[in-house]
Amino acid sequence: MKLMKYSGAEIGMNGHSLQLFLHLARTLHYGRTSRECHVSPSTLSRAIQRLEQEAEVTLFDRGPRSVTLTEAGARFREYAAESLERWAEFRRTTKKSDRQLSGPLTIFCTVTATHSLLPTVMRDFREAHPGVKIRLATGYAAAALGMLDEVDLTIAAVPQKLPRGVLRRVLTHTALRFVAPSTDCAVSREVERRPLVWSRVPIVMPEFGLARVAVDAWFDRQGIYPEIYSEVAGSEATLALVAMGCGVGAVPQMVIERSAMHEKVRVLNEVEVGPSELGIFTVAACVRKKTLENPVVAAFWQAVGRAEI
Repeated sequence: MKLMKYSGAEIGMNGHSLQLFLHLARTLHYGRTSRECHVSPSTLSRAIQRLEQEAEVTLFDRGPRSVTLTEAGARFREYAAESLERWAEFRRTTKKSDRQLSGPLTIFCTVTATHSLLPTVMRDFREAHPGVKIRLATGYAAAALGMLDEVDLTIAAVPQKLPRGVLRRVLTHTALRFVAPSTDCAVSREVERRPLVWSRVPIVMPEFGLARVAVDAWFDRQGIYPEIYSEVAGSEATLALVAMGCGVGAVPQMVIERSAMHEKVRVLNEVEVGPSELGIFTVAACVRKKTLENPVVAAFWQAVGRAEI
């Protein structure tokens, strides 16, 4: 396999393509990589094709229903990771001082965290380090820890047990709440019946992540087999379906308060849901310990610790 030889400037220009490659090598799913990296499918395909043309090898075997990494692709993955690491090291060692920090800082946040938490953390940091360029990606909380392979830090709800080598700083906590339509409809009338018969209520279920685990556990504790209307990714999608009268869903309180649809849904109270708690989420900033060797990341991590949320 012919390995590309990039100069420092070329790495800077092609780093995004290498990051897209590494993400696709992990997910083996063009659609997921396109969504989570916020690029169009055609942009992703062109980036991979350019890398294959320059390396003069096939990096992925593309079947009708699956994508697999070729042997050359597996070797290229090591090269890509090493190239990005060496480029980052070069950028770190050429900084004059902490007071003159400059360069990129890549952060992944949920949409709600971007609106409600990030501005507070970022305010003093931006004033102290105006030379740092912020690159912000948004997405689902369930994808946050996996995104640490591509970004410097993440801010999202996190599980109690983190992967080895990942550090966290807690920013806030938020309760998971059941929400129903606030308008008169079949679902809201069913919810208002006493006693509430959950088996008759259509449920908009989280597709994956901490919310799905919490909701499944709550129904198991109650001995309820819910009627699942739909499985969706993301709290905003849940709120939209609930607001349209499709069912009852579970959404973090912080998301409800920040959503444009908060007036179209209502939070079910303890009388309706029962005393059993649905769940409390911990929202935290997370970083890989080794990433703190980057002075820009280390400075932002300190700003997170000082933030008063």
